Amino acid sequence: PENQRGSYLAFSSLSFSGASMLSSSALILSIYFSPWQMSLWIACIIIIGILFIYFGLYHSKKREQIV
Repeated sequence: PENQRGSYLAFSSLSFSGASMLSSSALILSIYFSPWQMSLWIACIIIIGILFIYFGLYHSKKREQIV
């Protein structure tokens, strides 16, 4: 909807900033972790992301659209 474009823009910016922060933290953690530990760390992040998408799409309550 046209009245929520600012919200979409803010969320897009937030997701880009979060991804940047996550990748930076992965670089820092890679100093301390071995390669297999980093693989587990990245796999956990991917699984959490998949769960967020799954629950967001299939288990969210339907909201009434205000006209």
